[in-house]
Amino acid sequence: MQRMQMMQRMVNRLKAKYYLLRKRTRISKENKCNDLQLTPLAKVIFDSQRNTKKRRRWSSEMKSLALQLQSSSNRTYSILMKIFKLPSARTLRHLQNQININEGFHSAILNGLQSISANLGAQQKLCSVVFDEMQLQERLTYNKNKDCIEGLEANGSGQIVDHASVFMLRSMTSKYKQPIGYALSNSTLSPENLKQKIVEAVRSIRKSGFDPRVVIMDLGSNNRSAAHQLGITPQKPYFHVDGQKVYLMYDR
Repeated sequence: MQRMQMMQRMVNRLKAKYYLLRKRTRISKENKCNDLQLTPLAKVIFDSQRNTKKRRRWSSEMKSLALQLQSSSNRTYSILMKIFKLPSARTLRHLQNQININEGFHSAILNGLQSISANLGAQQKLCSVVFDEMQLQERLTYNKNKDCIEGLEANGSGQIVDHASVFMLRSMTSKYKQPIGYALSNSTLSPENLKQKIVEAVRSIRKSGFDPRVVIMDLGSNNRSAAHQLGITPQKPYFHVDGQKVYLMYDR
C-alpha cells in the first residue's frame, strides 16, 4: 500500500514537471514568434495558426481576409483550407449575411472613399464614372435574416427584377476602381431614371472628395436617350452638374 502511494506521488511530481516544461516551451516559442519581423497581414495569419482549440473565435481581421480570398476563388480557398486553419464556408456566409448593402449609393462606401481621397493630391483624385447593366434571371428568395422577400422592385410595383445597373468610380491615374451603388429593375432603367442616377452618382463622388470628369457607358438605346436628355450632342459632348463640366463617352 505504501509502495503504491509512493508511486502515485512520483507520478504526480512527474506530471507537474511535464506541465511546467510544456508551459516554458510554449512561452519560449511565443517570444521567438514575437521577435519575427512580420507584416500586419502575415501576423494575422500567423496568430490564427497558433490556436490549437477545436472551436475557434476568429478575429474580424482574419474573417475579412478569408472573405477576400474566397471571393477571389472558391476553389483556391478550398485548397488553402486543407493546408491552413481558415474560417469555414458557413462562417463566411454568416459574415456576408451581416453585410447590408441596399440599392442606391451606399454611404459606407462613400465614407471610405472620403478617407482615401483625404490623402490624395488633386491629380490623383481625377476619376470617371462608369455605368453598365446586366440581365438577371427572374427569381424570388426569402431572406430569413431580414424577414423579407427579395427579387421585387423597391418602388413597390410588385414586378420581379430582371436587370441590375451598377455605377463604379474608376481612377484616371491608377488602377483603382470601386463600385459605389446599384439599382435593380424590371427591364432596363428608363432614360429619365438613368439621367437622375448619373447626376446623383457625380454628386456623390464629388462629396467623397474625388473629381469625376467623365461618365462612360455603352451605346444602348436607353443610354443614348439619357445622354440626349442631358444635352449631349456631337458638338457639345459634355453636361454640367452644379456648374461643373462633365464629359460623356461611349465605350463602344
